[in-house]
Amino acid sequence: MLQAKDVYIHKAVGVLQNTIQALSAYRDDFDQVKRTAQNLAERWGAQSEFTEIRKRRMKRHFDELSQDERLSDGESRFRINVFNASLDIINSQLSQRFTSMQNCRARKLDLSSVVDDFAERKARKINF
Repeated sequence: MLQAKDVYIHKAVGVLQNTIQALSAYRDDFDQVKRTAQNLAERWGAQSEFTEIRKRRMKRHFDELSQDERLSDGESRFRINVFNASLDIINSQLSQRFTSMQNCRARKLDLSSVVDDFAERKARKINF
């Protein structure tokens, strides 16, 4: 859709902003995504369980926080390290790559208002 010849910048920016918002909302719906993936895996006869890894025993220092622990649950590890990380990368790439398009759109709107003002001033000078 964005590669069509008749797509205007303001429409393309709108589509990209909607995509970024949809991806942000998608990030919060991990449980729904997981259910959909499990249903698809069952239809295909694929494994739909997360593998559990034995928790490694690591030395702790007296000042370590409990939040520094590694995730032992396969689902949580996948959600944080793969699902959320992938969506964050996609979101940031979309935002970074299309900032120039958004700037171009803003400049075009500024330019069109300048042209409209100029045309209006010239029209007022002409007496009918």
